[in-house]
Amino acid sequence: MSRFIDKLTHLRQGESRPIGFAIGAASSEKNRMQMVVSLKASDLDELSDSLGSADAVLVEINKTTDNSELEKACKLKDGPPGGGWFKAVDKKTQKNISSTSCDFVVFPADLLLATAQKEKLGRILELDASWSDGMLRAAGELPVDAVLLSWQNGEESLNYNRLMLVQRAASLISKPILVLITGSYGAAELQALWDTGVSGVVVEVTDAKSAEVLAGLRKAIDGLKTPDKVKKTQTRPLIPRLQPEAPQNQDEEEDD
Repeated sequence: MSRFIDKLTHLRQGESRPIGFAIGAASSEKNRMQMVVSLKASDLDELSDSLGSADAVLVEINKTTDNSELEKACKLKDGPPGGGWFKAVDKKTQKNISSTSCDFVVFPADLLLATAQKEKLGRILELDASWSDGMLRAAGELPVDAVLLSWQNGEESLNYNRLMLVQRAASLISKPILVLITGSYGAAELQALWDTGVSGVVVEVTDAKSAEVLAGLRKAIDGLKTPDKVKKTQTRPLIPRLQPEAPQNQDEEEDD
């Protein structure tokens, strides 16, 4: 399994390193929301020094992107897991997916099924948060490892409408969920997403100025309060009640 997907899976299951008094026992590692930094391949060299706080790096791939830039990000030694975000799907990009050495890939729903079947490659399906319940439920049953929620009308600040869309998706999809955000998100917005069951956020950076927010996001994420492990809706079995038949009027019976 890919390194990043393994982290997401353990996070969703609420697993942590064991605590013990034995020599060499690892201390407990606090589960935390994952922060994925997305950037264009052409900006990788310029912004590489700003990626130290990221849990994973996502390089945007389109029809004109050279695959060598993607491989550069995916082969960083001692760095965070690297992935490719395939925003355009054609013969060239599909070939890039099948041959990449990346830890994981993000792809749209119109990708050919046979393209992303490489062993140990993490597969994250990008979907629109406004899809119907049936589509979201179907997406959760597909052979993918996680999903990325994006928005049709851009990445605006979090409001209750968007939070409801995230909550709805989390209740219908039993896989790790990533959400596309902006650098303007603060602790309140991040905590709200964390409480709904979101496993990680993806923030896009375009230049050195936009990369300055990463340190603040990392600090805000590290300070989040761990939500309840499982929010279960209490359900009770529906037992039909048999109502006794109403007694007939005695006078009516005598008349009969």
